[in-house]
Amino acid sequence: MRACILIRTEPREYKTVLKRILKLDGVSFAFPALGRTDIVAKVWFED
Repeated sequence: MRACILIRTEPREYKTVLKRILKLDGVSFAFPALGRTDIVAKVWFED
């Protein structure tokens, strides 16, 4: 399965959160975004 996850963070914390997300197993990519969502991550996993 795969999922696109929209993540909101505390102000000025998105860089730290993004680095941690990219270290997680199954995350194929993640990037910062502007607006209500701060980070978008694409995740692959087994059901």
